[in-house]
Amino acid sequence: MDRGLLKNLIVCMCLGGILMTVGACGTGVLPPNVPGNDKGSPPPGGGSPAPVGSTVKADTAFDRTGTLRSDGLYSSMLASNFVSAGDEGDTNLGQRAIMSVVLNQIPPGANVTKAVLRVRRFVSEGNPFGEFGAITVDHINAVSSINATTFLGSTLTATIATINPPAGVNANAIIELDVTAQVKADLAAGRPISSFRFQFNNGPSLDGNFDQVFFYADQNDDTLRPTATITIAP
Repeated sequence: MDRGLLKNLIVCMCLGGILMTVGACGTGVLPPNVPGNDKGSPPPGGGSPAPVGSTVKADTAFDRTGTLRSDGLYSSMLASNFVSAGDEGDTNLGQRAIMSVVLNQIPPGANVTKAVLRVRRFVSEGNPFGEFGAITVDHINAVSSINATTFLGSTLTATIATINPPAGVNANAIIELDVTAQVKADLAAGRPISSFRFQFNNGPSLDGNFDQVFFYADQNDDTLRPTATITIAP
């Protein structure tokens, strides 16, 4: 895909997202210092728990979903409608995609029987799977912050999933991962979000080329951002 066209697309979508975010500021929807967002019905940052015996959607934690660079630079989906994993050709630095969902609609003590993380691919730039191999997914703790140590550390469970071609290389592919054990562990530990790190363990390549996989992270369309479907036993 032409890099100039990709940049224009991302910039245009970011401007719309930023305007929507500015309009939501100061509404008091989100409790202070609680990772979440101000979308949804009820908003996942401050809604009432779902009744036991139902299936609920855990929506995205906007400030804990983004792209983390190996030097510690973190850009959340509040600034872009995409997150990416791979490397940057102009800096030769690695990138890892952090994706988090909010758990506050799950009642205390509920018996979670199934949790499925749903992520939607956008496009690839360069040849990330050819350069680095498969994407691996780690369960991480990103409750307090995302910083340089999160690039390699803050790991709760390593390699809970592996994403290979052909599913990995198809643009607009929907990827579903079973994260039942991870969500249950987060709930048991009192963590308000479940967070996952998507990475190429063999990157960066240091060849001066951009090799990246982009994932949708759209503030204004819940079909184009990471969410989890969680089943609660009656």
